[in-house]
Amino acid sequence: MFAVREEEAALDIVQDAMLKLAEKYGSRPLEELPLLFQRILQNIIRDSYRRQRVRNFWTSLLSGFGQSD
Repeated sequence: MFAVREEEAALDIVQDAMLKLAEKYGSRPLEELPLLFQRILQNIIRDSYRRQRVRNFWTSLLSGFGQSD
């Protein structure tokens, strides 16, 4: 939760990571799963930062069009 700062977003990220781990790496040995989960979690957090940055850019850019001088 510290990386995302929103509880709902953090829970969504963990859920996505668990699903991806189960779908793609379910056949791997149990010893590999914690490290795989950690890597998947880091990648999903990074992707969410990227999406948020792009979303903020377009929101700020497009919000200037609605204002009249």
